[in-house]
Amino acid sequence: MEDNLRVFVTGATGYIGFNVAKKFRQNGFKVFGLTRSTNKTEKLYKDEIVPVIGNMSDPESFLPAAKECDVIIHVAADYSQKSAELDKNVVNSITGIKHDGLEKKTFIYTSGCWVYGNTDGTADENAILKPAKKVEWRHAVEEIVINSENVNGVVIRPGCVYGKEGSLTNIWFNEAVNENKLNVIGNGENHWAMIHVDDLAGFYFKVFLSKCAKEYFNAVDDSHPTVNEMVDAIAKVTNYRGTINHSSVEEGENMMGLLAEPLAFDQQLDNGKAKDKLNWQPKFKGFVEDVETYFNSWKT
Repeated sequence: MEDNLRVFVTGATGYIGFNVAKKFRQNGFKVFGLTRSTNKTEKLYKDEIVPVIGNMSDPESFLPAAKECDVIIHVAADYSQKSAELDKNVVNSITGIKHDGLEKKTFIYTSGCWVYGNTDGTADENAILKPAKKVEWRHAVEEIVINSENVNGVVIRPGCVYGKEGSLTNIWFNEAVNENKLNVIGNGENHWAMIHVDDLAGFYFKVFLSKCAKEYFNAVDDSHPTVNEMVDAIAKVTNYRGTINHSSVEEGENMMGLLAEPLAFDQQLDNGKAKDKLNWQPKFKGFVEDVETYFNSWKT
């Protein structure tokens, strides 16, 4: 490993970003983490991550720090109605950093599996995209990253992330334990693409080591659970005795807006490219396989 390598991570106090930042620090990097709040700097300092106070809506608040780094990883996500505009502005700002004849910076952009829509079997990175309405803007931003001549751009498309504090799966834990309900959008026979957060953090590091550029990668494990399999496992481990409610996408949209559509997608993604090009292997076997561990983690 080269001396004094620096990495800049947006969303460094978030679920994915924090674990990615820690992974790079554990491998000897000096890590700078973007956070909007001074209240969260202690969390970063504790894991030897240097806080950068800034905001996606104001790229000038973080660009000076990013310019001093060898690797820039954009993990931050905004869930407001301006998410597309904010994300595009951040990406344009980072890809606008000139390399001035020096070695180009590596820029790793976090997209997601929902750009594929229903995959009709197993899809690799060359599959035709049928994005959810919620993320129909995202591929245009992916292409800004891939086509940039200023940075070595790589796009990662993670599946649903689980483990530790969790993501979408932990909504079900909360429903079963605290709300005495379990809700599923669709008939539950659809598959979700999944990845453990530690496998995902390692994925980013493997991308850096590979020195890849202009590449898309699916970041998913080898499991292909159906939603019903996951929810049944949650019901068992939480001793939930109630009804599992299935709602149509239309009914779901009345409750949660555009998020309902991708929750009903049937997705199976191929991870062969990552295994071949990055020498990456998922270490975790799947959410259902070790659901008790994830439940106990959620409870803490």
